[in-house]
Amino acid sequence: MAKNALLFLFLLVNISAFSQYRVSGSLHSPAGDPIQGADILFNGTFGTSDAKGLFVFENIPSGQYGLEVYTDNFRHYSTAVTVGQEDVTLDITLQPLEETLDTTVVVVPKNDDGFNHHLKAVEGTSLNAGRKTDVVNLDETQTNKATNNARQTYSHTSLNVWESDEAGLQLGLGGRGLSPNRTSNFNTRQNGYDMSADALGYPESYYTPTLEGVDRIEIIRGAAVLQYGTQFGGMVNFVMKEGPADRKAQIESRQTVGSFGFFNSFNSVGGTVGKLNYYTYFNYKRGDGWRENGGFDYKSFYAGFRHQTTKKLKLSLDFTHMDYLSQQSGGLTDQQFLDDPRQATRDKDFFAVDWNLGAFQIDYEFSNKTKLNIRNFGLYAQRKAVGHLDRDYRIGGDNTTSPRELLHGTYLNFGSEARLLHKYNIKKESAILLFGGRFYRGNTDNKQGHATQNDEPEFEFEDYDQWSGSDFQNPSLNASLFAENLFNLSDKWSVTPGLRFEYIQTNSYGYTNQVYRHQNDNSLISIEDPLYDERNLSRSLLLAGIGISYKPKSKREFYANLARNYRSITFSDLRLSNPNVWIDPNMTDETGFTSDIGARGYINKVFHYDASLFFLKYNDRIGSTWAQPEPGVSPKNFRTNLGDAVSMGVEALMEMNLTQWLAPNAKSKFLAHLDVAYTYARYIHSDIPGVEGSVVELTPPVIIKTGLSYQYRKKFKIAYQYVYTHKHANIPASPQELANETVLAPYATLGMIPTYSVMDLSLAYNYNEHFSIEANCNNLLNRAYFTRRAEGYPGPGIIPSAGRAFYITVAGKF
Repeated sequence: MAKNALLFLFLLVNISAFSQYRVSGSLHSPAGDPIQGADILFNGTFGTSDAKGLFVFENIPSGQYGLEVYTDNFRHYSTAVTVGQEDVTLDITLQPLEETLDTTVVVVPKNDDGFNHHLKAVEGTSLNAGRKTDVVNLDETQTNKATNNARQTYSHTSLNVWESDEAGLQLGLGGRGLSPNRTSNFNTRQNGYDMSADALGYPESYYTPTLEGVDRIEIIRGAAVLQYGTQFGGMVNFVMKEGPADRKAQIESRQTVGSFGFFNSFNSVGGTVGKLNYYTYFNYKRGDGWRENGGFDYKSFYAGFRHQTTKKLKLSLDFTHMDYLSQQSGGLTDQQFLDDPRQATRDKDFFAVDWNLGAFQIDYEFSNKTKLNIRNFGLYAQRKAVGHLDRDYRIGGDNTTSPRELLHGTYLNFGSEARLLHKYNIKKESAILLFGGRFYRGNTDNKQGHATQNDEPEFEFEDYDQWSGSDFQNPSLNASLFAENLFNLSDKWSVTPGLRFEYIQTNSYGYTNQVYRHQNDNSLISIEDPLYDERNLSRSLLLAGIGISYKPKSKREFYANLARNYRSITFSDLRLSNPNVWIDPNMTDETGFTSDIGARGYINKVFHYDASLFFLKYNDRIGSTWAQPEPGVSPKNFRTNLGDAVSMGVEALMEMNLTQWLAPNAKSKFLAHLDVAYTYARYIHSDIPGVEGSVVELTPPVIIKTGLSYQYRKKFKIAYQYVYTHKHANIPASPQELANETVLAPYATLGMIPTYSVMDLSLAYNYNEHFSIEANCNNLLNRAYFTRRAEGYPGPGIIPSAGRAFYITVAGKF
């Protein structure tokens, strides 16, 4: 009898062990409509829902599994599935990406918890597995969007933010020892296509999208090089809003008034008519400026159209225009800043930008496993600056006899990028291949010479044909191929290797005139014949990288990545004639690599974290130091390859939903966040005396961003933010010099950036589904501080950040 019982038990165990079951289910919207074509990842295998929203996975052994659903227009869905001794049937309701919440239509993150979030492993035709990413949802972020306030917008990231004006006309993002100057160390994009002046010759962003028209900002750190091109910082992509899918027309109007004559008017209309989704806005802002002679006038227009031509084909067309005129208050010396940071050192200097950006995209879905994206884009833009470049006038005081100079840059470029994403299985595990190519041609035309000698914003050369100081053409060409493959080794482990081949050609040709004025009648004279010069540089390189991801649970992940990186020199910078700067004509490209290792995840709806270690190796880093060009010549800023540097540190973001912890059923939401970045950056080799062993310039060792926000019934919200940035310098300096806050140069273009801290406060109230009001106080304690010292425009010298300012916004949506 005992033997029979043991035999029965043995057979039962083996039957259970080898039994396989069926996991099936249905996907539908909250209205009960079936969802077709959704990607379902289960047990390392991709499946797809049919026309009735049904899916099935066969031959599944007993055990614990994770199931994830990805599809357009609906939130990402994930759940745990337990397979016991019978088939499992699931009934899944997907929530749409857009939900109406009182007066605003917001993009809902995958967890409705108010936390910062990350890009999914697969987003459209992009692979992000194993990378450090951030997503800033603008409607989830309490920021002063009317002023494009970057300090508030990027409060949950570890980025170093430069502040050049109180209207957010130009964006300056850096980090990990990289210069924030016009975000030039990032590949900047709008809706996935380039928006900078010239991706190779002049990768600076004079255009920043109006935040009131932006849906979200996607940030991928250094390993983004494999998909998006050669930049050590990574990629920043502004995803613009689209019209609501359930309305033919929705009108939104936001009117803001503020301190120092600030006025902002944002008006948009968007909706869906048949197969066409459209969204367009016009934005106008003006102000007198916090400093004297700091007024500005800004206009921006955007139109985006998405046409779902067939079930498989979608066509997209975008156009952006932006122009502004701003008066430059000038840079200050350290003493002038202490005396009065609001004072101006000039009144004849102006800056103007005209930006025209267009794009046409094709999205085609061959099947539920294969997608193609082709993005074609072009830019025609101008940047004009007129003013005084002489150091004594610009920083030391007024000198009306000093001639104004005009810098006129014209940027004309176009490019095309194709990306093909294919999902397939290797035995029982899924894999995703991304293959793409890019062609880009750009040209930067830089002219510089004497300008008309008056007080007006006139951007004309004086006797240009005869007396222009310089005129250089800087054409560039870039062709690249890239491939990455995500291999799921199990339901927890994945590895993503990648390669990128780059061909880069940068050329420069033109002339420089030696132009002087007669000392008696101030008339123009030319002493020497023009100096003609031509440079051509072509190079090919292969970049490689890898990303690794381990997910012990569906909402927790360990990630790591390593990628070779590269940044080409910009001939447009080399050709700038600035009496404050001595340029090394033998500068070379920068090379190196970036890496991250970190952990991120969510603990219920209470706690979110993302903590990582980073390491960046930078060979032949380009920067500025203080040197004497030749005997008998006054020392000045020397821009050259300073040497090889390393940057390493920790970036950690922690967020907590205190309401979910203490009172899960409450109708309010109380959030706290803390973001800390610690960076150790040193030059490990240099042929320039005094540089080796120095702290890398523009590297705050500590940045702390923290804040609290309270929201009641989605009606009322108040948010407080505090930012602390430790002292550093914009020139290589020894740790002792930094500790003692020694002024490192006799002029204000180079030196210390002292420790500063800033507080902001904002409130919002939704009266009903149509009307809302917002109030903001920037720099609550009216701190006097600065984030940068400029070598040229908008200085040179210290550029003070704005003091305390108040803003009120009235918004309506119909």
